[in-house]
Amino acid sequence: MPDTQKEIERKYLIFRPDPSYLNMQKGVKRYEIEQIYLRSDAKVSRRIRQKTDGIRTVCTYTEKVRISPLVRLEDERTVSEEAYARLRDQADPACEVLHKVRYVIPHEGRQCEIDLFPFWEKQAILEIECESEEAAAHLTLPAFVRLIRDVTNEPDYTSHSLAHPACPARREPKTV
Repeated sequence: MPDTQKEIERKYLIFRPDPSYLNMQKGVKRYEIEQIYLRSDAKVSRRIRQKTDGIRTVCTYTEKVRISPLVRLEDERTVSEEAYARLRDQADPACEVLHKVRYVIPHEGRQCEIDLFPFWEKQAILEIECESEEAAAHLTLPAFVRLIRDVTNEPDYTSHSLAHPACPARREPKTV
C-alpha cells in the first residue's frame, strides 16, 4: 500500500529565482533530486525519484492521477535502493533522467516547492499547495518570487513532463 494518498491542489508558476536568497529563507530545506518518468501522459504520471538532503537519501515510487489542471491525486511510497534500481532498469532506455534542485519553503501556512532545473539558467518552477481553487485565486506570492508566467491552467504544461525535451515549459516562456 502507498505511504500517502492525498488530493493535492497546486498553483504552478514560472518565476525568476535568486538561489542565494532562497537559501536564506526561514525553514528552508534543500534537496538534490534525480527523477525518472516511467510513464507520463495527460492523466497519469508514474515516476521514481531519488532525493538527498546532503545527509541521507530517500527513494520513492509515485503515481499521480490528474483530476484537473489544479487538482491531482497522488500515491507515493518509499522503496529500497534495490527496488529503485530494479524500477530504473525497467524505465524506457530513451527516457531522460531529470536532475534538479528543490527548495521547500513554508509560506503563509502553505508549502512552496521551488524546482531549479539545469536546462533553465534564469527560471524556476514554483508549486504552492492550496486548500481550494478559491484559495489559489487569492494567493499572495512570497517576496522572493518575480513572476514570469502562471501555467496552472495551461494544458500544454500540465499534460507534458518537464523531463521530456519537447515539453512547452522547457522552452523559453512568454513574458507577461
